[in-house]
Amino acid sequence: MYDINISSELVSKISEKIIPQVNESQNRPLEEYYLFVFMDAIHHKLRGNHQIINKAAYVVLGVNSDGYKDILGIWVRANESSKFWLGVLNELKRTFYISCGNLQDNIYNKYY
Repeated sequence: MYDINISSELVSKISEKIIPQVNESQNRPLEEYYLFVFMDAIHHKLRGNHQIINKAAYVVLGVNSDGYKDILGIWVRANESSKFWLGVLNELKRTFYISCGNLQDNIYNKYY
């Protein structure tokens, strides 16, 4: 498509450089709460094993009380489904506190 050839060795070298940064990002501490959480999936067609396959990249983005955006997670699966989204939400629930119950109190205490 872009008429660029990249060797497997170059891909390996790039991967070796970025994998530690990806792991660090995935294991960083998250905020106690986020004012807004956006969830979406984008679908891509990829080539693999001489065929074209569809993949969905699930992305969850949180906006904290200071307005900063945080990628809370990215997952790649064959397709988008409500069952998988439920799994994503359960994983996030285990990773950090998801609750709207005391959101009003948190906002009030922070700004008043």
